[in-house]
Amino acid sequence: MDPQASKLGALELTLVHGSQSQVDQALAQFSPENAERIRVAMQEVLDNAFVGVMEMMTIMGLIGAVLCFVLIRRPVSKVGT
Repeated sequence: MDPQASKLGALELTLVHGSQSQVDQALAQFSPENAERIRVAMQEVLDNAFVGVMEMMTIMGLIGAVLCFVLIRRPVSKVGT
């Protein structure tokens, strides 16, 4: 395996799964402008992922509420008639 590709893979893992100090150390390899662009891109990805999950959970909650209403609302049978 190419050592450059291995180094790039390690950098990707650090940026995605690393602690804040590890991410800061990894970003220190880049120029300040590039490091800031990477940091902003990572923040945008996190925000977009959170919004996507929240939208999905909202839709699931609405579907669940409608199903509960439909399944629980049954005609009441009259006793003794």
